[in-house]
Amino acid sequence: MSNKNIIGHIINAEIVRNGLIIEFETDSTIKNHNVVEILFNDRFKPFDTIEVKIKGRKLLVKGVECGYWATKISRKKDFDLRELIGYGVHLVTDKEELKRINEQSCWC
Repeated sequence: MSNKNIIGHIINAEIVRNGLIIEFETDSTIKNHNVVEILFNDRFKPFDTIEVKIKGRKLLVKGVECGYWATKISRKKDFDLRELIGYGVHLVTDKEELKRINEQSCWC
């Protein structure tokens, strides 16, 4: 269980060439290239926000998987995207955690 604050829940997901893209609505302030994460199979999985739009009084945000390529959700075999609907999304603000995610994104 996480003690991080949930800022939204996944409402849509798709797998594209660059990996998994999630979409969620939030009241929180989010900008492009903020990092958010979801708790998936007891591990936090990071996403780089790539698109922020206004939807009514909320923000509609898309994020693409980032972090170490070998542990990305989109690499799992027999994965059903529908499993992600409703997952809580957390904003990553810890500078050390952001540094670690950025370093892992560069690993081959």
